Amino acid sequence: MEQQKFPTISIIGCGGCGCNILREFIEKSQGRFAGLVTYKAIDTAQSNFNGLKDIDPIAIDNLGSGKDRSKCYNTIKTYLDNHQDLAKKASDITIMICSMAGGSGNVIATVLSNMIYRHDKGKAVVVVGICDSSSQRDCMNSIAALKTFNKLAKDLRICLPMMLFSNTLRFEDNPKPGRQKVNNSTISRLIELIGMLTDSSVSELDYTDKLTFLRPMETECEPGICTLVVTGSDSALPEYLPGEVDLSVSKANIIHGLLAVNPAGVSPDDIRATVSYVGVGPTTYIAVIDPGIPSMFTEDLSDAATEYQSAAKKATTMDKDFEPFGTENKSGLIL
Repeated sequence: MEQQKFPTISIIGCGGCGCNILREFIEKSQGRFAGLVTYKAIDTAQSNFNGLKDIDPIAIDNLGSGKDRSKCYNTIKTYLDNHQDLAKKASDITIMICSMAGGSGNVIATVLSNMIYRHDKGKAVVVVGICDSSSQRDCMNSIAALKTFNKLAKDLRICLPMMLFSNTLRFEDNPKPGRQKVNNSTISRLIELIGMLTDSSVSELDYTDKLTFLRPMETECEPGICTLVVTGSDSALPEYLPGEVDLSVSKANIIHGLLAVNPAGVSPDDIRATVSYVGVGPTTYIAVIDPGIPSMFTEDLSDAATEYQSAAKKATTMDKDFEPFGTENKSGLIL
């Protein structure tokens, strides 16, 4: 019997957040993907590599960015331009984890994604991004990073799948999830995604099916960011995890097929008509790609940005608004 071929997969932790999640992913997956996945870590601060065992980290200087996306851009761009093998020798599927709110990780992921796609559009890139609106800098960085990825995808005329999470996204009456819960959600979904791509017990989902699924074409949707949702549970619908986009699986949402695997080899009734790739195996995996970013996610960031801008406006106009009232005495008191 001919041996089943699997796509090569690499996971890259970009920046401090990406390195932290990569470290926890390796610990919690407990060697399940040994020999199936390679790991890399890239950052502008070497201290973020602590605890990453058996990984040769890539240190781009040792500056840190202080959440300033412009500070290290030239250094990052120059380094990656001078190390083209990172793109030329990229795996079939490259998964990059980064914070959208930081100053290094999302810049590294953007530049490297661009290099990989320009070298070979037959490769697949998935960006796992963590947004945050808990401070003005975090919020504005998250918006800027998402806009940058979207522009990159439009310029390249590709549909870029992203698994998006937010440290501050409320779902119904639940409180804000916070960093650790979101890290756990991200790791759970990554384990399910890698499991789906590497499960040797699944038949009828071949090498090309998996790659094609992660490379939506512009004939299926407008170039730009797409949202990737995956579950490895027995449920017909993805179970919502803290900080994740709540996207119901329905044929109204799906623009690029579905991977559904269960013993019967069929998908739930409400999505059967949209299935592009169906495999058979003992485990159920469901993954769906939806165009753009759901409104609950963009509204969370834009509402926070509006509040921050309003607060800043109030602070800068206070002296002018209060000018007619009171005078300063010799002690500095306003009377």
